[in-house]
Amino acid sequence: MGERASKGDVTEVLPDGEANLADRIALALERQILSDALAPGDRLPAERVLAASLGTNRNTLREAIRKLEQQGLVKVRHGHGVTVQDFRASAEMGVLEPFLAHGRDPGERATILVDLLRLRGDLMGTVATFAAERSTEADRARLHEIAASQQGALTARDRVALARGDVVWLDAIVDAAHSLTLRWLANSVLTVFGGFAERFSGFWILDPAYPDHLRAFEGALARRDGTAARDLLRGYYARTDAQVLDMIGPVLAGAVADPPPAAPGGGEHGTRVDT
Repeated sequence: MGERASKGDVTEVLPDGEANLADRIALALERQILSDALAPGDRLPAERVLAASLGTNRNTLREAIRKLEQQGLVKVRHGHGVTVQDFRASAEMGVLEPFLAHGRDPGERATILVDLLRLRGDLMGTVATFAAERSTEADRARLHEIAASQQGALTARDRVALARGDVVWLDAIVDAAHSLTLRWLANSVLTVFGGFAERFSGFWILDPAYPDHLRAFEGALARRDGTAARDLLRGYYARTDAQVLDMIGPVLAGAVADPPPAAPGGGEHGTRVDT
């Protein structure tokens, strides 16, 4: 059986005060599962034993296990205990960000990023088509406001603000599409990218044409040109994502364990990935 949680594992997950004990336990076990320290088919220790080893009570442990079960990481069978699931088959989008942090295989992590970048471009291209058809004057004014803020951040070379602003801009496009179906689909993707904005700001690689792209996209929406809006958005991300793929190519090839760091000073062309 893989490595099991200990009290030390739990206390090192988050600083005091940032999560309750059930959350800490869930995060500690999540990390062990996603890093393959606990393998599919492994059974956790009996509830009484595990609760004692973690310095908690059985109710708190059950709350933590419920969180893991909702994520598709474990299966609870009465009379048979708690079994680790094959998360690669059973989990959902919510585990993507922690897997990128804790997954053992850098090549697998890199492949997931490639797929996610492609999904982001394809999905948001469809959203852009709807936004061109359905956006209101208020929607377009909101996008213009965000674009102005992004241009200011670009001038200031504030990579963190640019990364966060990119997520806000994409979210505003989803709002402008006025589609619950697309909103529900986009929520998971944008939630993941929101986490990247905080931890992996270098993924939002911006070229000198970024302000022109924002203006052109606004123009497509104003003209109700769904095809142009779709092609502009997909084309822009295809260009910038190509830089990301160049960066993580050595990881996919197994030549290096992690992508190279960004050049000192960052800026809009930073390519750092922290894992």
